[in-house]
Amino acid sequence: MGVALYRKYRSSKLEDVIGQDHITSTVNNMVASGNIPHAFLLTGPRGVGKTSVARLIACMVNDVKYEDLDSQIDIIEIDAASNRKIDEIREIREQVNIVPTSLKYKVYIIDEVHMLTREAFNALLKTLEEPPEHVIFILATTEFHKLPPTIISRCIRFAFKPISVDDISKHLLAIAKKEKIDIENDAIEAIAIHSEGSFRDGITLLENFRTFNAKVSEEDVEINLGVASQSVVDEIVSAIKNSDKQQIYKLVDGLQYSGVNYSLLAKDLSARFRDSLINDDNIVPNDKIIELLDGLLEVQASSQPKQKLVITLLGSVTDKTPPQINETPEAVEQEPKVNIEPEPVRKPVEPVPEIQSEPEKEIMPQSPVKGNTGSIDELWLKTLETLKVEQNTIYAISRMGKIASFTDDKLTIEFKFPFHAKRMSDDRNKQMIEKYLSNSSGKSIKILFSVAGEPTEEKHIQNISNIFGPSEVLE
Repeated sequence: MGVALYRKYRSSKLEDVIGQDHITSTVNNMVASGNIPHAFLLTGPRGVGKTSVARLIACMVNDVKYEDLDSQIDIIEIDAASNRKIDEIREIREQVNIVPTSLKYKVYIIDEVHMLTREAFNALLKTLEEPPEHVIFILATTEFHKLPPTIISRCIRFAFKPISVDDISKHLLAIAKKEKIDIENDAIEAIAIHSEGSFRDGITLLENFRTFNAKVSEEDVEINLGVASQSVVDEIVSAIKNSDKQQIYKLVDGLQYSGVNYSLLAKDLSARFRDSLINDDNIVPNDKIIELLDGLLEVQASSQPKQKLVITLLGSVTDKTPPQINETPEAVEQEPKVNIEPEPVRKPVEPVPEIQSEPEKEIMPQSPVKGNTGSIDELWLKTLETLKVEQNTIYAISRMGKIASFTDDKLTIEFKFPFHAKRMSDDRNKQMIEKYLSNSSGKSIKILFSVAGEPTEEKHIQNISNIFGPSEVLE
């Protein structure tokens, strides 16, 4: 059985570690000076060299060759994901007092340390506070924010960073030559881009083409990864710009049998719209880009990315303006009065006093928005203008809302999509808008954000809702 490339090309000395010079130079100085801390904390994204550096530190402090690492019983590696309970940590506490059998230091490497339970962290803390001189702990994690501050404060932290596309490309090309993988430079760059800063992921992707007989092209990489071609991305963007609902649905649905990863497609579209927003090239209106970026972010985390992508893209070109109620009702058509000729009277009779009919009461128009501030519409527009200047992102979302009611100084704004109402209901955003409203009106105004009824005119959206249910599709 062949050895996986990421294991075969794992760094065997600090100089081999890619893109982490700020860490490797510091570690070298620490070991050379003998000023070695009793606990290291290595943090950063996956596949950037944390575990490799941990092993190299263990070898360097003990003057052991990396090739002999697996035979050293004083260097203990623990996966916290499968050894996360207090019993495992208590066992470490009992063993740390035992001196090393052959090395200068007993080194414990605890990977994914954030997976430990609270009780296990408390037990580990006792050991980190007063460790024996012959023990070194090296903790590694991809989720630094989950660690208790008490643990962090007792370690020397090294923050690993994502590796650049250029660095990944250069080293993948060197590996491809050694492994005799015939691959184009554009294909190497495509792998590096989709590695997202992880060198290990890049090597794993490269290994997919280890047995290719023909020269590997960029198209081969895209097909293997499930990446939509740039021409497809361009067509989707063009359909959104033209508000062509049928073309959007046709393009997205047609990719189902092409092996395209819809989460990756959402990521590629996000990158395109983000660049458009930054460069201000107006491929679609800026307020629509904000809405798209918000929805596409949810696609990548959705359990049904295709359906969520369809909803997001179609929603961006669907008119979300609710029908406006005319505040001035049409004139009430009066029935024509019929003059009835009196029957001829043969005998003179006393005149009968004319009965005066009561005048018809004027029908007053009913306004859809009741308020006591003069014009709530003008007040809301003034608030939007303030947001446009001071909070442009919130303005882009707020302007999609419509006034639903205004009663007892309580203003209700309706949105088409739940995630817009949810975003605006955030305490910070809500309090900010209430402040603007109150400052403009001279009185305290409360605001509520709600979701309007679902549109029925778009057949594809309705079909999806019928299948998956509105809450599952939209939330």
